[in-house]
Amino acid sequence: MATLHVLVPVFNEAPNIPTLNEAFRALAAELSDRFRLSFIIVDDGSTDETVAVARREAAGLELTVLAHEVNKGPGAAFATGFTHLAGVMAPDDWVITMEGDNTSRHELIRQGAKLVENVEDVLAELKISLSAQLLADAATSPPDTGKPGSALDKEYKILLDALAFEPASVDSLIERTGMNSESIASMLLILELDGHVAPHPGGRYSRLAER
Repeated sequence: MATLHVLVPVFNEAPNIPTLNEAFRALAAELSDRFRLSFIIVDDGSTDETVAVARREAAGLELTVLAHEVNKGPGAAFATGFTHLAGVMAPDDWVITMEGDNTSRHELIRQGAKLVENVEDVLAELKISLSAQLLADAATSPPDTGKPGSALDKEYKILLDALAFEPASVDSLIERTGMNSESIASMLLILELDGHVAPHPGGRYSRLAER
């Protein structure tokens, strides 16, 4: 069974942690027929009892708590989380992110966790009707993987162009590209798995020479 990894960066969220962990339990119950659920909280240097409460309230959950000694910002928190995931994820695993302040609606995640295997699944979900010929054309065309090298995906190229061969932080990449931290963190994970970037201490990344 594939694992669904739920990544949540937090900062001084001790009062919200019990409710967050209850949302984790509800999500695990809702998706237990499809996924093994793994939860990762990245504490970004909280000065309250966030870490202690998270661990104390973790009964019944597969919960990992990663902690920064000092606050480094959301980009670094996501980088820490995705660096951890790069070492534990299997090819069929999924990753989602949630807000630590309980503004994310966990019940919507089940709706978004539908497995998409071919173009017909996408069309059915979007309720779009195309002719049989268009479906046939789509089925015989090379799929867009969403990875670097795809002519249809410019965001990866923009990120690679912004990423020099000297280590750079996620926050600096946000400034260079204008993308948000979640997008950059998820793309960096894919780029790392594909051998295009390398992680460095402190949540920094550098571009690798083309193979």
